[in-house]
Amino acid sequence: MKHSLEPDRTIFLVDDNLADRRIIELAVRETSPTTRIRIFANQHILEPLETEFQQNHLIPILVIVDFNLLIGLGTELISQLRSQYSFSHLHIVAMSGALDQSAIQKSYEAGANAFWEKPMNLDKMIEDLGNMLSHFGRFPISTEQMIG
Repeated sequence: MKHSLEPDRTIFLVDDNLADRRIIELAVRETSPTTRIRIFANQHILEPLETEFQQNHLIPILVIVDFNLLIGLGTELISQLRSQYSFSHLHIVAMSGALDQSAIQKSYEAGANAFWEKPMNLDKMIEDLGNMLSHFGRFPISTEQMIG
């Protein structure tokens, strides 16, 4: 299922697993060839995000954070993003390879907008990403929200 999206959309993906990063990048490209993806292999996203915003006025349509990032740092990163006013309006999806009620609860408590169980099937992943991009794309974030 293909979803049509406007150009100049960007997703930030934070995941320490190379195989997962590659498959998600492939799924994003298949879902929306005009959507850019910035990949971060660790939790050090705050400074690049601030730089992108200040220099390029780039606001990602979506930030996808691996719940299990470096053994538990996923929720910490989500909390950090939510605690900074300039990033508090971002659309954040926590993801995990397993549907675990504790992980879901912790993700929402940290400030995630949604929790995504990464499918093992590429077609399902493409469908899920298309649905997320369509949903969150209806609620764009303005620069005024980012700077208060």
